Amino acid sequence: MNGTTTSTTSTTSATTTTTSPWSNATMNGTTTSTTSTTSTSTTTTSPWGNATMNGTTTSTTSTTSTITTTANPGGNGAMNGTTTSATSTTSTITSTTSPWGNGMVNSTTTVSTSSTSGTTSSTTF
Repeated sequence: MNGTTTSTTSTTSATTTTTSPWSNATMNGTTTSTTSTTSTSTTTTSPWGNATMNGTTTSTTSTTSTITTTANPGGNGAMNGTTTSATSTTSTITSTTSPWGNGMVNSTTTVSTSSTSGTTSSTTF
């Protein structure tokens, strides 16, 4: 366990759907959905003690989801105009432990979470 262990996982999914401007109101215009998730975990251990606890552990997870829907102004009123919804959540956890003691006791843990959600809607008649 001594030394450095790095694990990186990245998942990206994108879906784009374009429909006829003359069909059912819920399908008018263009719908774009993009989700990106990136998780990075890096663990560095000290050669002096319990390998799984000593050293520095950094874990960062970022999730961003954006959904944009644009409807044709000639369709059903409930779908006219443009609706945009964006949600972004970022969580960062950083733990640093002492190389000479029990990692769970001699440590500093910082947790930061940021969340932003916005919705914009306009209707054209």
